[in-house]
Amino acid sequence: HWLMTDRAAVDLGFRYYGQAVGDPHTFAPRLGVVFSPGKDGKTILRAGAGIFKSRIPLLASDFDGNPMRVITMFDQQGNMLGSPVTYQNRCATRIQTGLKLVPDCSDLDVTPYNLTWNVEFDEQITNHIAFRASYLRSSTYKDFVINPELTSPTTATMLLSNRGAARYHEFETMVSYRDDRGNELNTSYVRSRTFGDLNSLSHIYVPFEDPIIRPDAYAQLDADVPDRMISWGIFHLPAKVVFAPIIDLHTGFPWSKINELQSYVGTPNSNRFPPYFSFDFKVWKVLPLPHFLPFGMGGLKLRWGIGFHNATNALDPLAVYNNTASPYSG
Repeated sequence: HWLMTDRAAVDLGFRYYGQAVGDPHTFAPRLGVVFSPGKDGKTILRAGAGIFKSRIPLLASDFDGNPMRVITMFDQQGNMLGSPVTYQNRCATRIQTGLKLVPDCSDLDVTPYNLTWNVEFDEQITNHIAFRASYLRSSTYKDFVINPELTSPTTATMLLSNRGAARYHEFETMVSYRDDRGNELNTSYVRSRTFGDLNSLSHIYVPFEDPIIRPDAYAQLDADVPDRMISWGIFHLPAKVVFAPIIDLHTGFPWSKINELQSYVGTPNSNRFPPYFSFDFKVWKVLPLPHFLPFGMGGLKLRWGIGFHNATNALDPLAVYNNTASPYSG
């Protein structure tokens, strides 16, 4: 930590570790800067950047030891369509000309990493009102993804490789109000987008292996929410009762259509649920316990309260009949 002046400071650092699988020497540098142009400290500029390197999960280093999948197709009458297809587990690393198979998954010599940077502007407009605007961008590289590849009518490969990637960026503005009694009200709007490979190793196998593994695709991720507004506050009512409301309004999450063979129909995650709205709140009161209680409980305080989720009973669907062959499709 370097205090350059009484209004500017820089933080530098890095993380280092070694591992038996993946990069034997892993460096992850970090940088942070903060600057206040005025002596009153009401305006603050911040910026930071860092590389965050992951460890290769054991699930990847022994992927070729997983049980092999055998896929058998049937018609509507239950008759077998063709011969079963066996998927052999293999691993590959990304090179300039494509993918290169490795003899053993423990030979993987790459480590996924993430590059994130952000800038932030804070302004104390009055004694009670503050404003913030910030931008953040995050990119993930060399992520492990799964892709089923058919090599013959009866054989195939369940290929694990480090060709995966993900991108996320957000722009946020926030206004905060706080009075002398401790009441506060905050409103935040976030504009963001996130794309990536849908068949990341953690998504397909954690916590349980997906029953259906479709070909990988680079598309909007399941958590992509372009627009989101949240307002929350804390209000001190008479009799020392505290009221804490939250309003959450955001774009609906994406979802994919599939057909009777469980394959994607159209672009994955190109459909969206309706906009999500929820009004939640909690009400609580802190009560001191009597001093004569045993076991040292006297003098302690308990917070008693009640909370409500979706108090307006808004329709916020998070599941859909996504099979186009279903009579309930959509």
